[in-house]
Amino acid sequence: MTTDETRYTVPGLDRALTVLELLTQHPDGLGMVEIAEATGLPNNSIFRITATLSARGYLARSPETKRFALTRKFLQLAFPALHQRNIVEVSLDVMRELRDQIQESALLGTWLEDRGVTLAQVAAPHPIRLMVDPGTRFDLYCCAPGKAMLAYLPEERQNQLIDSFDYQALTPHTITSAKRLRKELAEVQRCGYALDHGESFEGIHCIAAPVLNEHAQVVAVVWVSGPSTRLPDETLPKWGPTVAEQTARISRRLGYYEPTFAQAPPDEPEDSEPSPRKRKRPSRS
Repeated sequence: MTTDETRYTVPGLDRALTVLELLTQHPDGLGMVEIAEATGLPNNSIFRITATLSARGYLARSPETKRFALTRKFLQLAFPALHQRNIVEVSLDVMRELRDQIQESALLGTWLEDRGVTLAQVAAPHPIRLMVDPGTRFDLYCCAPGKAMLAYLPEERQNQLIDSFDYQALTPHTITSAKRLRKELAEVQRCGYALDHGESFEGIHCIAAPVLNEHAQVVAVVWVSGPSTRLPDETLPKWGPTVAEQTARISRRLGYYEPTFAQAPPDEPEDSEPSPRKRKRPSRS
């Protein structure tokens, strides 16, 4: 911040926000000493900050590990910032339909700075199924929901993020270079959906499509995720257009007016899916 900006800041609030931002990177929580060491703040400040946030319900402390972690109460603050209409509220029925069509878990998320965050989930009907807690963060470069959002960001912001990623190989299928990621994002733009063949977790496959607002800006993402045994490679292109078309219903509810449908990848037979229109990249704004 500039000198003029810092003149009007509230030191106590600034320290509390520093603690909260640190805890977003540690979903399992941190102890009081760990927070103090990571932030450089005095122990007595950390004590008062964590006590206040715990009393207000924003932190929970494990009685076993004595670690502080964020609670789901923060979702109450996050939802209004996503759009003038509650993005979860307008998405749940579509997510249920997707779950019923594909018989796998349907999830909703958005992006926050340089990572994604899960907002809601409609669980698959199987006894063994993927469960993701709201608030779970994920990297953008190595999963379908991340690629679906990256592909529709303004070009300048997209390039900033692509160049900033630490491309770690989480599985043998993880994207590990900016060049390969850009190639995949171009394909997402062409098809209208993104695929994940076990890039973040071995044996977990995903299909995702972006949610756009009235300005054609990406504000969220919907994806379907399941084990590769039930969602094998050969079925992903089949379900991709379904996820894109269903997600487009949410976009229209948010004011996005251009009718768009996903198209099959180039290696699919021409008559396997209807020929669709490509979505526009959002303007720089």
